[in-house]
Amino acid sequence: MSTPVFIWCGYIRMKYLISIRNPIEIGLSLETRNGISIYQSFLLWINYLLQAELFTRNEDRLFVNYDDLTRNPSEVSLRISSQLHVFSHDYIRENMLGINQFITSDLKHHNSNNEKFEYLSFKIVLDTISTKSRNHSN
Repeated sequence: MSTPVFIWCGYIRMKYLISIRNPIEIGLSLETRNGISIYQSFLLWINYLLQAELFTRNEDRLFVNYDDLTRNPSEVSLRISSQLHVFSHDYIRENMLGINQFITSDLKHHNSNNEKFEYLSFKIVLDTISTKSRNHSN
């Protein structure tokens, strides 16, 4: 990946906020909205997550749990501010009402528990290994 000229010249220091959301919930959303299977959406999720990790490695970044953000946006905003130095704590405190009105649990249309995630993850890993094994043996 090449670095954009304006970053290379030192004009902008990029900071990355990467939201981690339960892939089952993403899958249910994509299935409802776009007709994409849970299996396909999981593969998209892991691909995007791995790319986000790879391409922001050695950069200023913070991984944030999407559920934490929607449950407690002010607290997470303070953590983002503190770790990425994007806003002062005073600014966050002054704008907490607006933050809490903008980021709400209503943003989530699907909820899942970790048992479903663990089962699906295990199944997809096994299916992927099985498919790769079949492809290499032919």
